[in-house]
Amino acid sequence: MARLTLDLLRHHVGDHFLAQGLRALQAGRVSLESATPEAVAALVEGSRHHLFTVELRVAADPAGEASLESLCTCPRGTACRHVAAAGLAALGDDPEVALLQAEAAGPGSERRFAAWERELAAALEYRPPPFTPPLAPPRSAEVEGEPCLLCVEPEAGVVRLRVVQGPPGERRVVPFHLLPRLHLGATDPVAHHLLAAVGALRGWGIHGHLELDARAAAWLLVESLAAGRLLLGDPEAPLATPGPVRRHGLALVEADDGYRFRLTPPPAGFEPEPELWPFDSGVAEEPDPALEPLITLPPLYRDPEGHRIGPLLTPVPPFALIRLLASPPLSGEEAARFVQRWGGRTWRHRGRFPAPVADPTPWVEGEVPQPLLRLEEVPPDRPGEYIPHVEATLAFRYGEAEPVAYGGLRAPRLRQGGRWVRVRRQGRFEEACAARLREAGWHPEESPGGVRFVQRDLAAHVAFCQGVVPQLEAEGWAVEAHLTTLRVSREQAAVKGEVRTREDGFDLDLALGVGDDRLSLTPLLAGYLEGERVGRTRSGELFALPEAQMEQVLEVLEELGRDDLEGTLHLPRYHATRIQAIEEAAEVTGDATWRRLAEGLRHFQDLQPVTPPKGLKTRLRPYQLEGLTWLCFLRDHGLHGCLADDMGLGKTVQALALLQLEKEAGRLDRPALVVVPTSLVFNWEAEAHRFTPELKVLPLHGPSRQRRFPEIDAADLVLTTYALLRWDREVLLPREYHYVILDEAQAIKNPRTQVAQLVRRLRARHRLTMTGTPMENHLGELWSQFAFLMPGFLGSHKRFTELFRNPIEKGDPEGERAARARERLARRIRPFVLRRTKGAVALELPPKSEIPLYSELTGEQRALYETVRLAYLEKVRREVEREGVERAQITILDALLRLRQVCCHPQLLPLPQAKRVHTSAKMRQLAELLPEAVEEGRRILIFSQFVRFLALVRHWCEQHGLAYGYLDGATRDRQGVVDRFQAGEFPLFLISLKAGGSGLNLTAADTVIHLDPWWNPAVMDQATDRAHRIGQDKPVQVFNLITRGTVEERILELQARKQRLASEVLTTTREGGHRITREDLEVLFEPLG
Repeated sequence: MARLTLDLLRHHVGDHFLAQGLRALQAGRVSLESATPEAVAALVEGSRHHLFTVELRVAADPAGEASLESLCTCPRGTACRHVAAAGLAALGDDPEVALLQAEAAGPGSERRFAAWERELAAALEYRPPPFTPPLAPPRSAEVEGEPCLLCVEPEAGVVRLRVVQGPPGERRVVPFHLLPRLHLGATDPVAHHLLAAVGALRGWGIHGHLELDARAAAWLLVESLAAGRLLLGDPEAPLATPGPVRRHGLALVEADDGYRFRLTPPPAGFEPEPELWPFDSGVAEEPDPALEPLITLPPLYRDPEGHRIGPLLTPVPPFALIRLLASPPLSGEEAARFVQRWGGRTWRHRGRFPAPVADPTPWVEGEVPQPLLRLEEVPPDRPGEYIPHVEATLAFRYGEAEPVAYGGLRAPRLRQGGRWVRVRRQGRFEEACAARLREAGWHPEESPGGVRFVQRDLAAHVAFCQGVVPQLEAEGWAVEAHLTTLRVSREQAAVKGEVRTREDGFDLDLALGVGDDRLSLTPLLAGYLEGERVGRTRSGELFALPEAQMEQVLEVLEELGRDDLEGTLHLPRYHATRIQAIEEAAEVTGDATWRRLAEGLRHFQDLQPVTPPKGLKTRLRPYQLEGLTWLCFLRDHGLHGCLADDMGLGKTVQALALLQLEKEAGRLDRPALVVVPTSLVFNWEAEAHRFTPELKVLPLHGPSRQRRFPEIDAADLVLTTYALLRWDREVLLPREYHYVILDEAQAIKNPRTQVAQLVRRLRARHRLTMTGTPMENHLGELWSQFAFLMPGFLGSHKRFTELFRNPIEKGDPEGERAARARERLARRIRPFVLRRTKGAVALELPPKSEIPLYSELTGEQRALYETVRLAYLEKVRREVEREGVERAQITILDALLRLRQVCCHPQLLPLPQAKRVHTSAKMRQLAELLPEAVEEGRRILIFSQFVRFLALVRHWCEQHGLAYGYLDGATRDRQGVVDRFQAGEFPLFLISLKAGGSGLNLTAADTVIHLDPWWNPAVMDQATDRAHRIGQDKPVQVFNLITRGTVEERILELQARKQRLASEVLTTTREGGHRITREDLEVLFEPLG
């Protein structure tokens, strides 16, 4: 059975194409689709990345003689270099192919010289297909629109044809497969005749160019030249003109890297006349190093500098001439061997091929050359590509010499003092220039004339043209961009904004400016979100989207809940900082009112301090005066905020100073409404009388408060409670207030509660919230406060959850998305939340020391703990398995409550077996601690969340004769018992954590005891700060009673998570409220340690 062999392939394509196919195979340009001994199908990448489909089939004639049939989609169609490459790839590990590859390896080797000789023999034997010139084309004809021009671009002597159309400066390449749509027969008869003659109208060259055989190329060049339609190389070049007839000889001339073939003056008596040359363009016999021989019949040359084309007559056949001029350098031995073996076969004139001679052209040292960069648009040439890409060539001009391509071997020549000289190239400089292109993302690829650089990434191309090219030009590079659809604007794009001030805010118009163009941002933002990084001006030029500015605009839109930028953005005053965020990356013009406001919000510490009111009966500390100045700044600009100082730093006196200032300025023409927890009504009333006695204070409290409703309008300060607001809403809601102030504003942390909804309905010129814990558990609590202060500032609750809560609380707290959301939220709220910690005013407070006191459960108590733990652990597990951990939270918390009760005192547990256990580790510890502390004269606050535990402590105190005060939710005369403790009537004050953990001023105490830990450390800190606050003049000791190895120790671990949340909410929020997870369960229900 006939099968593919190397001899069969060589016989089919010849040595010339076999050598070219081998190079393509070695360059990795062949992809076999299928291969059997009888048939091959492959894709072969040609020059300029054009993909050609190749098919080979081995057939046998009736006599059994094998022959090869082939098809290729290249212009040649069969028996070409692409067929050779596919055949060699199919032969694979054939030993003869391996030998062929070895022969091609090693410059200067015997095998390489043998391979080169075979290529030369093939070139001498090559005969182009016949070409019958058609009738002479019309030299002139009516043309509709712009005429088609034929642009030829030689590559290694082979003539490639492209069709361009358009006026100078706007010429564009017309792909051949689109030519039929131009109907050239009717619109451009001249172009139609020329293209039809060489087969271009049959759909060849779908990748943008057509490779012509030698006879057709010569005819087309001459006829196009005569018709005034010929361009050489560059679509924007001037029309080509006829060049002189050149008669030259050929010789092997010694060069710096060996012997090379060079054109020489013609030998004596060599005077042939050109064929098919209708022009009287003179004769030139002095060789020009710049001319490029073309593979045409008759032979022609191209002069790229003079844009000329003309006949080239030598004693050497044109195909061999091209091969010789492009050959690698030969050693002296190889040069002599060539003259002996091939001189007679290549020389077509009397005499013999000249012997190798030393190059008479002297060398000079080249100065630093000028880099020349040429960018050219190339049509799509890969499957799946739909837009053009850019290719660049890098060349260097040494003085007045012709440019030389990077990667080429040729030394530049120039005339100096009336003679030709050769210039030694600056290799390091050229490599450095090429490295600049590689660093900018250009991919170098070998080509016959040197190295070309390819860029298929549109964004990288635009970034290069806008960012790198100006730098290169400033360094002396000459850059030519022959681009049409991929031309790039010299102007950088920038977001531009214009601001106008309104009474209640600002109007902001945004657009994208590129030079004089002002483009709508909406479609550009939509494309940017889809991954586009490039836009177009109205004139079609490309530009890079300013990514930092686009991100800022998107962030503003996202936070505003806007999907587009059509029309004007109407921004409330509190969004002045958002305009400033845009201005950091963009150009914003217009009214500067917003800028003054934004600067004040961001740097309120630099504001000129206000003068405290004359009627204030205390001296404000520096940080309190700073707070008053901030409150006045917000008031002046119609803004609202949250005073979030640590507990005990005097938030109440700052608010009272503000109201006194308003009264003295005559602005308090309506009452200020202050909403407080029930426990703080008397505290506010007392501090107002003490610090601002001029304010008319109206406390609405107790069953007789309705009788005082008529006094509301005449009062300066009206006090009510969150609980009473629901009952008195018909009286309080219809009125308008100068200020509405919410103290301990964490009371509205749940936005769905009735009280949170009611306070949002209160009407006032100014709003203020005060809390030492603006967020205890999760970010939703923060949103609720701002929903009261400035509705819409943090968007809708749903939007806020999407933008901030979900990324921060549900994602990876250390991840990039969470970090970005934290930073954005912190930046957003920072101007409207003033928080000073005790650490910031440490010099004004005595020290506070926290001491954990551990105890071991007693024997009976320990056994009870384990019994309860095991029973509830099983119950919790069943519930989690059935409902899931989220829906089992109530069961989990109930189980943990029972364990915590056992830790405090078994008598708290409502179980029969617990009633039999009367010992408690904490009671024993307390019995040791209290008598000694009282004897030392300490004043002690004792907090517990369990009222029944406090009752047991009361009973113990009575048994041991220790005087005490008591306060829980049922206590009526709260202020009275507080005053008695402050006056020193008793040393111990037992307080329910919920009822007395906030709002009380108990600076007479110097010791705080927490009988049991609470989940949220902020609540315990708040209770501690009843003693450690402004007015305290003694060090404060805080004792936390913990039973070792129990759930209480686990609670301390979970508290650490809450602590990060509370401490970082106003800078960078770390994580949200804690929900008990499966992992937490395993920790919380661990056996006793």
